[in-house]
This record gives sequence, structure tokens and C-alpha cells, in this order.
Amino acid sequence: MPCPDNSGNNPVASEAVTTCLCDAGYTGLDGGACTACDPGEHKPAPGADDCVACGPGEYSSAAASAVCQKCPVDTEQPLSSRTSSTDCTACESGKFSAEGSTSCGTCG
Repeated sequence: MPCPDNSGNNPVASEAVTTCLCDAGYTGLDGGACTACDPGEHKPAPGADDCVACGPGEYSSAAASAVCQKCPVDTEQPLSSRTSSTDCTACESGKFSAEGSTSCGTCG
């Protein structure tokens, strides 16, 4: 019997549906339906663990993310659960950005 969508079993070819684990980026009970993590969240490993919010300085723009992306170089953002690199707008401490610029320079 195949595993539910977005899951696989370990060990392979087991007869118990409870050996079906949700794939990375999905959450749900072993052997049950697996739900995609929302944008702004991730889940790095297979299993029944909950999705976790991306931390400060990170974002995930797609559902079912296994990892969060880091903000671009010289930018940061202090909030969790961000969904876009455009949320990463503030320069790191000790750096500045001219109005309309997409990069940060070092304070002198």
C-alpha cells in the first residue's frame, strides 16, 4: 500500500502505514495526511515534527520549505516568519544604505 501524498516510509516496503513519515517541508502524524508548511516556516527533516517559523535574518517565500533562506549580504530583518527577501531591508549594525539603494556601505 502506498504512503499518503508528501510522505515516504522508512523502512522501505513496510506493511504498516504508520511507518510513512511526512517529507521535509510537510507536517502531520505518522501515517496520516501531510500538510505543507506555510511560507515563512520550514521543517528540515522527515517526520511528525511541527513546522517552525523562520528566524530573524531568514525568510521562506514558498510553501513546503525544508529550509529558510538567509537575508542578502549586508541586510537583516529582526522579525520571524518573513516570506520575502524584500523583508530584509535594514543594514547590519555599523552599515548604512542611501535612499533607494539595494546595498549597504560601511560607516566611516
